[in-house]
Amino acid sequence: LSFDDIFSTKITESEISNIIKNLKDETAAGIDTVTVKLIKYIESIIIGPLTYLYNLSIEKCIFPDNFKIAVVTPLYKGGDHKYVNNYRPISMLNNFSKILEKIIKNRLINYLEKYKLLSKNQYGFRPGLGTVNALYNATSHVYNALDHGKKTLTVFLDLAKAFDMVNHEELIKTLPSFGIKTTSLNWFRNYLKDRQQIVKINKTLGQKRKIICGVPQGSVLGPLFFILYINCICNINIDGKVVTYADDTCLLFTDSSWHSVQLKAISELKKVVNLFNSKKLSLNIKKTYFMAFSIYNSVIPFQELTVHCCKNIAECNDDMCKKISRVQSTRYLGITFDSNLKWNLHINNIVMRLRSSLHKFYKLKNILPVNILRNIYLALYQSVFQYGCLVWGGLSEIYLKPLQLQQNKIIRIYLDKKTMVGSTNQNYKEFKVLPIRSVYKKIVIFWLDTNRKPWFNTELYKNKKQHRALDALVNYVKTTCGQKFIDYLGPTTFNSLDYDIKQKLQYYTNKIKKKNLINEWLLCNLP
Repeated sequence: LSFDDIFSTKITESEISNIIKNLKDETAAGIDTVTVKLIKYIESIIIGPLTYLYNLSIEKCIFPDNFKIAVVTPLYKGGDHKYVNNYRPISMLNNFSKILEKIIKNRLINYLEKYKLLSKNQYGFRPGLGTVNALYNATSHVYNALDHGKKTLTVFLDLAKAFDMVNHEELIKTLPSFGIKTTSLNWFRNYLKDRQQIVKINKTLGQKRKIICGVPQGSVLGPLFFILYINCICNINIDGKVVTYADDTCLLFTDSSWHSVQLKAISELKKVVNLFNSKKLSLNIKKTYFMAFSIYNSVIPFQELTVHCCKNIAECNDDMCKKISRVQSTRYLGITFDSNLKWNLHINNIVMRLRSSLHKFYKLKNILPVNILRNIYLALYQSVFQYGCLVWGGLSEIYLKPLQLQQNKIIRIYLDKKTMVGSTNQNYKEFKVLPIRSVYKKIVIFWLDTNRKPWFNTELYKNKKQHRALDALVNYVKTTCGQKFIDYLGPTTFNSLDYDIKQKLQYYTNKIKKKNLINEWLLCNLP
């Protein structure tokens, strides 16, 4: 395999024009102060010279030096103004460089996905994948293990300044394993070479400083470089499961007893840390935790895991080796996990977020029509509680009650009702939104329809009655814990759909059309 032929394909004016059209007008300008709005305004004048310049860059394997200068502005986060760690650096690059990078990135990601060169355990910065995919695969492993009576623990790893610590030489050595050779490799080498940054505070610019490591912050290619750099870590052969979203990695281990799962985790963790070290990445021990999952509040006989830096675990005296602590809850990809999978902490967090902004909408309801209020509700409220709902939304009604009560209160405000007059569900129908349980059903139905392969087998159903022919396969589970997860609830929820709805879902190709179909069916079927 070689990326060179795709890389060296001539860039066309239409290719550049499509990129420019999709650039966001509010994108900040780089050191040249040329804004996206200006580029769009003069596109017809500069499109020819840009095409020539970009093709020359590919032909000569040179990324222009002016494209390599980043303007870094410190953004205050909170706390002591004099403490440097209370500022987040925002890096701004030349917008002309971003256009060229987007062209190369589109070609590279299509090539990587076509030949399946990226690890299946990496969910970050990839088309069609996201945090929910990572969350599903991690929680699916935990639920499945608990349902089979296994002991399971998860190590949540934190890499110290992962993106900033990428070694350029090591990255260049990594690229040929993906078919990035000769011409394309030389271009990427030049892209990373002699990059500079300037700090800007108010209107004052500092001196140029050379960047010696890290993927270029604020760049288009930077995130893709990072997942290529750690791809071998995602593919590491360990007796456990790896789930990664960019640099957010968790390791999942399962065994028949707590003692054996502890030994397994310690042994396999050493392999992972050694690989981190070989890539010149370091583990942030203070922010790395592990969680032992249990649905019966069983006693966990250990509170720490040793991260071995020594050569031989059997001869370790623990002097140089560090330890990570067990926690009862932790936040991963925006979701608060708890060791009993009750999700009460996460639900409480959501309720607090929703409650904190209620006062704003008491005023808005008096000046905005209901249809606008509904859009605000979907954007600022439903988007909050439906995130990650795929993994925690299958809880019993009693656990969802605090969230449901808060949602009812929001609907009352929007409809200007002091109490829920008549049926609660009638108020939801009037406002044309779904209660939390139905939101969950909508999400799992769409998830199953989008990821059909594990749940649908036409051969098994070809002799069934017509109304059962489009059903999803229901996984057998042993415990009530297993019954709360999508692997069981998803198929049972999907199978409750009317036959004509299943037919339409099978033949519709437009995702928005499918979502609207599911939404309308659920709304009509509210009791």
